[in-house]
Amino acid sequence: MFGIFYVLAATLFLALLFLEILIPLYGMLQWSLNLADRGGRGMADPPSISMARAGVWFAATILVYAANLADAVSAQRRKDRARRESDAGEKQE
Repeated sequence: MFGIFYVLAATLFLALLFLEILIPLYGMLQWSLNLADRGGRGMADPPSISMARAGVWFAATILVYAANLADAVSAQRRKDRARRESDAGEKQE
């Protein structure tokens, strides 16, 4: 159940990160093509990438990934502990 949450959250945050970067890059491409057509006259400033927002989406993705790793390690430890307890119970019989 938690795995589905981690996959969906990480996918969402990565998609937002890519959109945060790709949309302004497309705007910069359009700006540069217009600049070439007009010869630099009457052009507004080019669009820019918000590194703060991109950093937020990147940090959110990393946090979800770290939480996923911690959950996987915790689940493996519980599984190992249960196996050791069942092995110990079988040896006592």
